[in-house]
Amino acid sequence: DASRARGMNAAGRRCSSKVTAADTARRDHRQLATKAPPRTALSTRALCARPGRPQPPAPPARLNRQRVVPGTTERKRGGGGGAAKAMGAPSEAAPEGLSELRAERRQRKWQFWIDRGGTFTDVIAYSREARSGEEAEEAFLTLKLLSENPAVYDDACVQAIREVLCVAPGEPIPSDCVSCVKMGTTVATNALLERKGDPTCLVVTRGFRDVLRIAYQNRPDIFARHIELHEQLYSRVIEARERVDARGNVVEPLDEAALRGDLQELAREAEAAGRAAPGL
Repeated sequence: DASRARGMNAAGRRCSSKVTAADTARRDHRQLATKAPPRTALSTRALCARPGRPQPPAPPARLNRQRVVPGTTERKRGGGGGAAKAMGAPSEAAPEGLSELRAERRQRKWQFWIDRGGTFTDVIAYSREARSGEEAEEAFLTLKLLSENPAVYDDACVQAIREVLCVAPGEPIPSDCVSCVKMGTTVATNALLERKGDPTCLVVTRGFRDVLRIAYQNRPDIFARHIELHEQLYSRVIEARERVDARGNVVEPLDEAALRGDLQELAREAEAAGRAAPGL
């Protein structure tokens, strides 16, 4: 019957005694005949590398430019917001469009917010103009320049202002287009902390020469027999003759003549050592 043909008994259990070695061989032969060959995962470049297939084009080489970001991003918006659009740098604009861009930007007064770092200088130029009968229109321009690029410009901050106002090389910057310049920099702080700048001098009220050395008497290792103090950021100390009480009242006025004499002596020592000193 059908159950016995399927190798099953009347109770529905498989009859292993009815399965012969020949049945097992035939079953394995059918499985091998119908089984698809294993597929191998190949990348696109490996598939294209087969005979008769074209090779994919090599990726383009990256250009080594001195300008980090050759363009600026300008955003204009009115009272209810607006869209942003990217435009090329003034130096890369078409000659016929440069005059229009220069005239448009010099009709505004710009605020420049500059972050001058050791590697890059980031600049945001902002303008808000209110015209008669219209809502105030805002404009943003962002630039990113190398802080040091002597082959192209002397100063990154000045170059950014020239780029925004489309000022040609050698042309003076129109001061009537600049509302304010706000700049923060970490260059001096980094040079001081890394001991890469010129030696510094601490000018402090007379009697407080060692106040920074004494500090807060912090002792990270309270049982240390040999205490290693941090190196001071200054190499010289000048004590000024003056005194102010805790409430800010002047107890002893500053002796400017004595302080100027001490600073001039310090400047002479710096010049003798071959270092530039400010005019005092």
